[in-house]
Amino acid sequence: MMIGIRMSVKSAASNISDNVLYNRDFKVKYFFELLPKKIGQDKQQIYKVCKFQDYAPNVFQKIRALYNITDDEYLKSIGPDQLFSSLVKGDFNSFTQLTSTGKSGSFFYYTADGKFTLKTINRTEFNHLKQILKNYYEHLQNNKNTLIIKFFGLHKIKLRMKKSMNEQIVCFVIMGNVFHTRKYINEKFDLKGSKYGRITKQSLLKSKGITFKDLDFINKSRKLNVKNNQYVEFMNIIKKDAQFFEENNIIDYSLLVGIHHKV
Repeated sequence: MMIGIRMSVKSAASNISDNVLYNRDFKVKYFFELLPKKIGQDKQQIYKVCKFQDYAPNVFQKIRALYNITDDEYLKSIGPDQLFSSLVKGDFNSFTQLTSTGKSGSFFYYTADGKFTLKTINRTEFNHLKQILKNYYEHLQNNKNTLIIKFFGLHKIKLRMKKSMNEQIVCFVIMGNVFHTRKYINEKFDLKGSKYGRITKQSLLKSKGITFKDLDFINKSRKLNVKNNQYVEFMNIIKKDAQFFEENNIIDYSLLVGIHHKV
């Protein structure tokens, strides 16, 4: 996977000749074969083939550039190689030890420098992001301070251990880490603006790295104090982001809040 990401970033850098993106850039995809076929001595094809798919590389390079992320910085942060090696081999047991899983069953990996997050997604999510990519890109361009998560890469890996076996497909995105900050985040809240079922189970309250919900925020009497001009700007951003979600048929979203306790 790491090899595939390196190849895709370098390929995008060499293919962009100007600052203009065309409609085809939002649909193009490149394939890289990472592991060659192996044929046994008995002439039976027993091979391991790993194909890496890079989707709309020029678009995502533009998004990274929009947020001042260079190709070198991006590649340096994405490691370490052994994590991606585990994913390519299908070694999910070792992979989960390096990640945390969300309600969706996705795997998360935070880079060592904390700048980026790798998240596996299902095919429905993969296809939907492809479908709205142009609208998403335009929203980022027109609203650089948007609170919507920043996607910096969209990829797919196809792995087949033997000719007789079905392909194993892993779709994933590279995202910016919302909580990349020098300050320690003492509490995290996932707020949907609803009270129904929005409380953390008692059995999970002492879990490390837990993300609390709406009723937890209320029960803990948490408040966010901001200046009036900050509030006006914040609400303006929220309204534009909510409008983007509505226009692109996205109804399941929330506001992720991190709180640092001053000592």
